[in-house]
Amino acid sequence: MSIEKQILQKVCDKWQNNKIILTSGIDMLMKFGNVNEAEYLFRSIQKKDIIVYGAMMNGYNMNYQPLKCFELFEELKQNLVPDEIIFKMLIGKCAQIGLLSKYEVIFNQIPSHMQHQQRIQNALINMWSETKIIGFQFQEI
Repeated sequence: MSIEKQILQKVCDKWQNNKIILTSGIDMLMKFGNVNEAEYLFRSIQKKDIIVYGAMMNGYNMNYQPLKCFELFEELKQNLVPDEIIFKMLIGKCAQIGLLSKYEVIFNQIPSHMQHQQRIQNALINMWSETKIIGFQFQEI
C-alpha cells in the first residue's frame, strides 16, 4: 500500500466525517496522481461545498484531465453557486487547452459583477492572449 493511502486510511478512520480532512485527502491523492482514489473520496463526502469541488477540479487540472473539470463544474452548479476561484480556474483551463467553445459557455455564466474583478479580468486577458482573440473579446467587457 502506498504511503499516501496509508496516511489517508489512518486519518479517515479517525476523522471520517471531517470535510476539511477529507478535502485535504483529495488534494494529497491528486498530488500523488491517484485520481481514482480521490474520486472515491470525493463521492463519499455527503455535503460538498465549493472548497471540496475546487479541490477536486484543481486535482483534475494537475492530472491533465481538464474535461473532467468541466463535467464537475456542471455538477457543482446543480447545488452551489460558483465563486470567483472556480471561474478563474475554468478560464485558465480554457486558455491552457484552447477550448474556445467552452470559454464562451463559461464566460456567459460569470455574473457581471464578477467580470469586473481584477483576478477574473487578468485570467480573461491571459486566456485571450493565449488563444489570440484579444480584439474580439475586449468589446465584451
